[in-house]
Amino acid sequence: MSLPCIETPSRTCNSEHFVLQKSISLESENMTHQQEKTWKHFNENPLTHSAGHYLLTIHDLRKELGYARMTDIGKRLSVKPSTCCAALRSLKNKGFVTEDPNKFLLLTEDGKYWVEILIRNEQMLERFLIQCLGVDPKQAEIDACKIEHLISAETSMHLCRFVKFMESHPQQTQKFIEEIQSQSPYEEGSVQCENCPHKDKCQAMFATPKDCCGNCGTDPSQ
Repeated sequence: MSLPCIETPSRTCNSEHFVLQKSISLESENMTHQQEKTWKHFNENPLTHSAGHYLLTIHDLRKELGYARMTDIGKRLSVKPSTCCAALRSLKNKGFVTEDPNKFLLLTEDGKYWVEILIRNEQMLERFLIQCLGVDPKQAEIDACKIEHLISAETSMHLCRFVKFMESHPQQTQKFIEEIQSQSPYEEGSVQCENCPHKDKCQAMFATPKDCCGNCGTDPSQ
């Protein structure tokens, strides 16, 4: 993270300048350390996004067909045989997947446990995004799939409680959503769309007529 530019006095630097510069440096250093701690937790996650999809695919195939083969998994996930083989080998080494005498793939108890977690988290996240925040169902499904394996057990538990509470109070939930949607996501005094430095990047990223990514004072959807 680069430090913000500080104009140095042409002759002598007063003590306030050094104090400010030191304060900014310490703040940047603390943020860097915090980011390292956060990414450390991310890297320690026992299940990656890809691994989660493999486990869910095995679960779905066994539920639909009664068995799961590597070829079926590769076709379902649209991956090369070599990629599928490497991923399944990793899952076997981690104790999430095993084979029966006919070489059909099975989920171990740990594998089944993670599948239950993933399914529950995805369902909770979808319900939260749709019913509590008013997100489009298709987008909610995509976003829930992206983060289903990342949230902690504590977050999952609190999310479950929150969603159940909101669903048991539909009138209050509707008012809550309407109040959220009435709030502008753009801060007053921010850069206007026509001067937004992210304009070209955002048009390419979203492939829409949107002028910016939200770092401006005008709603691009209008």
